[in-house]
Amino acid sequence: MATKRHRVQVSPWFQLEHLFRKREFANLMAIYERNFRLLSDLAPGLAELPDTLISQVEGSNDLHWQVLDRQRYTTELMLTHYLDVGGERIADPDLRIRIYHDTRQVEMMCDVVCDDLLEVLARNQVDPGVQARRWTVNLFLNRWLEYCLIQGHRFVALELPSRCAQRTKTPAT
Repeated sequence: MATKRHRVQVSPWFQLEHLFRKREFANLMAIYERNFRLLSDLAPGLAELPDTLISQVEGSNDLHWQVLDRQRYTTELMLTHYLDVGGERIADPDLRIRIYHDTRQVEMMCDVVCDDLLEVLARNQVDPGVQARRWTVNLFLNRWLEYCLIQGHRFVALELPSRCAQRTKTPAT
């Protein structure tokens, strides 16, 4: 289902750059909180959304939402675009995200996908050192969520028709 594009207020980059300069734990948590706000804009009511959703916007690649694990205080999900490359369907970026519902934070989880991302960033002279790893990938997540919002992507649960009006068989007399 195509969604209508509308303007999204995105904070200036200099605010994030300020956080990036001082790599303190509190600043990293501020980035996680901002990621939560962005994901909440992308997926209103995110705790109640179904496990699988697709956001379709004309002129943009479909954005796929797949819940991997739901717990009381956390949800892990995968967000990605699927691209057709040489007849093969490739998830890019294939992001695994953890939502902390109680603290209202979102963190990008690192695995092989992050290694690929960090390699690309290193080639572009972004420091991928051990301490910078969480900063780098979560700033990337922040910018990518903003990009998805600017494209007009939204995940909304569709209301299904009520099943109250089902036909029932009446016994033959």
